[in-house]
Amino acid sequence: MKSGILLHISSLPSGTLGTDAFTFVDFLAETNQSYWQILPLNPPDPYDSPYQSFSAFAGNENFVEPGKETVGFDKFCVDGNFFDYALFMTLKDVYKTAWNLWPEKYKNRNKKALAVFAEEHRNKIRHRQFRQFLFFKQWAELKKYANNQGVEIIGDIPIYVAYDSVDVWCTPEMFELDKKGKMKCVAGVPPDYFSESGQLWGNPIYNWKHIKDTGYKWWTERFKNAMELFDIVRVDHFRGFSAYYTVPCGNTDARKGKWEDGPGIELFNTIKKTVPDCRIIAEDLGVSDKALIELVADSGFPSMAVVQFGLDGNLKNKHLPVNYKSNMAVYSGTHDNDTLTGFLSSLNKKDKEAMLVSVKHCCKKTGLPYNPEMSDGKIADLIISLLMKSGADTVIIPIQDWLQQNSESRMNTPSTVSGKNWTYRINQSNLKSETLKVKIKKITSLRNS
Repeated sequence: MKSGILLHISSLPSGTLGTDAFTFVDFLAETNQSYWQILPLNPPDPYDSPYQSFSAFAGNENFVEPGKETVGFDKFCVDGNFFDYALFMTLKDVYKTAWNLWPEKYKNRNKKALAVFAEEHRNKIRHRQFRQFLFFKQWAELKKYANNQGVEIIGDIPIYVAYDSVDVWCTPEMFELDKKGKMKCVAGVPPDYFSESGQLWGNPIYNWKHIKDTGYKWWTERFKNAMELFDIVRVDHFRGFSAYYTVPCGNTDARKGKWEDGPGIELFNTIKKTVPDCRIIAEDLGVSDKALIELVADSGFPSMAVVQFGLDGNLKNKHLPVNYKSNMAVYSGTHDNDTLTGFLSSLNKKDKEAMLVSVKHCCKKTGLPYNPEMSDGKIADLIISLLMKSGADTVIIPIQDWLQQNSESRMNTPSTVSGKNWTYRINQSNLKSETLKVKIKKITSLRNS
């Protein structure tokens, strides 16, 4: 078994790829962690969500540490790297709207008009490219440092792209759009344990028939890019590849929608042939069915479990630590969950009793000591210990759970755009705490006991 910590770049004290990022790698190595899991590195939307990006390939320029290193930049530009992205973002800067509201000549990508615009805004476009050049240079240096310290990076690929993205602007044929470029329906999921009214994401739906006809080229390029950036990649909403949920445009929530068949195993067989070194974690949370279970099994990818979903008193629950299988990546929580301490403190009397029944059962099976009078903090550490004692190959703990932080430190609440989403930052002093390091090392050692 190997373990790691979930902490996005934006949650570092500085929120950049600078010194704090290297310090955190040292922290991981000192606490015997094998993985650093992050969220998508793509540019976030205006609400700071990295799951609604302007580009599926570009990096978040906010993470760049200021520098003037230019060696290799001219070749970077000559090769055309991120020119379309830089052009797209410059057009957005000028017109202050989504691409579908631009003048027709730009909206429809008239080559002559775009060439004139690009020449008029050459310096701005090159500056955008330079920020991308710096991002990928700095990221490569950080990843190399992490790997040399024995730490692998687990990245994240959102299944969907934002409608207002360079991907949709440049390749509208890949999406279910009408003749005017408007979305026919949008992506989401029906009601589940994350949201009573479902989640209305608003992303455009893929035109899977067209994508298949191209040999899944865009997707293979995306995974090739991911494996250059990461050692392992978590594929968000893996459910959408067996079947995806569509909601008519104009609906205010995701309760009324329908399921459509996804590309299935054919897509991943193609990816394996094209990117043979691709290591994937299938995020198969949410609504499940036979088709999804078969897709995960046929792919051979590790599935996911979140312990917060397993503490309901059902001793056969997939998310209960004693039921974990070896080929799984298990979590005390994800970016979409409350913190573990926040979750425990929010339980009513009935749910808390069910939680204790679940914990007691796991303790009996694993030999860990159980005390019904334990505080929420002690229970939180015990639950993490149960994850470490489980049979799963991979255990990931968000840093907030190691710190026993409450709901104020939650990363995201699905289906909301509150000001607190995506704003969590760790304190510099936490990374220097010897007490915290000792605690993490001690509980992590249970993975081999």
